[in-house]
Amino acid sequence: MQEEQAQDQALVTFTDLLLAGQLPEAAERPPMAETIEVLARVLSPQQPPEHLRLRIRRQVLADWGKTTPTLGQRLRELASRPRYRWAWATVAALLIVALAAVVLLPGGGGEMIGTAWGEGTILPLFLLFLTLLGALLVAWWLSHRR
Repeated sequence: MQEEQAQDQALVTFTDLLLAGQLPEAAERPPMAETIEVLARVLSPQQPPEHLRLRIRRQVLADWGKTTPTLGQRLRELASRPRYRWAWATVAALLIVALAAVVLLPGGGGEMIGTAWGEGTILPLFLLFLTLLGALLVAWWLSHRR
């Protein structure tokens, strides 16, 4: 990795000296030196077109003051998109149904012999599991639907 960086830096230095016209005859020649010399002879240095220069300058100035959004800002932006809004509404509805099932469904009869939970706990937990699985599938489908 450091060897590649050193080669890149030698190439950059060689190119800068060549373009400035300050390359001595006995200068060290990095790999691709011949290609750079040919390109330097063929391509004459010139200013970019004015409209392109102004466009790049405007974009740099516009992006200069921007900050990296926080996780909360990214999540709010994601949730505000129309297709994600529907997905989150669906996930919320599924969670409400699952919680209502846990609270409202009767607990069932007696204990199941040989299990850690009673009979009444299995159905609500199964519904909650299905809801979470559905939410994960909806999220996966939306992320791969592009």
